[in-house]
Amino acid sequence: MTKNDIRKIIDEARQGFVLVQFESRCYLPRRKDDAATLEAAKKNGVTPEDITVMKDTVADARITKIIQIRDRARKYHYMVTRPWAGRRVGVLRGQDLLGYCQEMNAMKKEFYSAVNDAAEIWPEIVADQAERLNGLFRLEDYPSQAEFKGRFDLGYYIDQLPVKGDWLLDIPEDAVEELAGSFEEQMQDRLDSLKKSVLSEASGVFKKVQASLKDKKRGKHKRITDALIKSVTETAGWLADLNIDNDQDINTILSTIAEHMPGAEDIRTSDDKLDTAIDTMSVAINSVAKVRSKS
Repeated sequence: MTKNDIRKIIDEARQGFVLVQFESRCYLPRRKDDAATLEAAKKNGVTPEDITVMKDTVADARITKIIQIRDRARKYHYMVTRPWAGRRVGVLRGQDLLGYCQEMNAMKKEFYSAVNDAAEIWPEIVADQAERLNGLFRLEDYPSQAEFKGRFDLGYYIDQLPVKGDWLLDIPEDAVEELAGSFEEQMQDRLDSLKKSVLSEASGVFKKVQASLKDKKRGKHKRITDALIKSVTETAGWLADLNIDNDQDINTILSTIAEHMPGAEDIRTSDDKLDTAIDTMSVAINSVAKVRSKS
């Protein structure tokens, strides 16, 4: 989140937008699978106390449908609101409120219809689980048919934005500057770490390509496999995607690859041109990767 993002959230809040809180609850019973836990512990070389394998105690398409509707409603809420206090509470523009309510009400209707359908045959669903789970089945894990509907909920609550008393509204400009600077520093640190990792990987790719070319040397009749050249082009793609801050060292590497990448005819017929090109690209990457690894 940049300084501009923070200011935009604050500005929107000050323009009389509304707060919308998304609420949901779904019955998702699970039970520890002791046999699977022991097997996993043995496989991973740890004790059963260090690992837990859970198993769903209900596997039924009607329950899955309820959860899918809930997930769709939650995704919609996240998509049309801006986070305020966690992801459940978001800022919504006033002009979008009617559309939000209509969309959510339609999903609520669909949600509770699916809950009612499952509630009608809940005893049958439970009976099916007894057969499926075998020794893991315990009747006390399951609510009665009368209790079933109370395990599910989907809704939203609308409130006015506070005009004071909330840190997003009261935060002074110098604090915004400090907070934004902190975010930017953290993001830059993460980007630098990612660059270091990718450059190291890229250096390793070129070393493998060089070794493969040496092993596959066949004079002028040599045919280099497409996989080797694909490794080079994919590596260039990684670096280009990573270079969101116009890093000059990465720009130099990309220019070197673009300048020295041999054509299809040279790849198939000229050992010297291909080897020289790969060596030149490798030097460009290794020199940067070496410096970055020490930073």
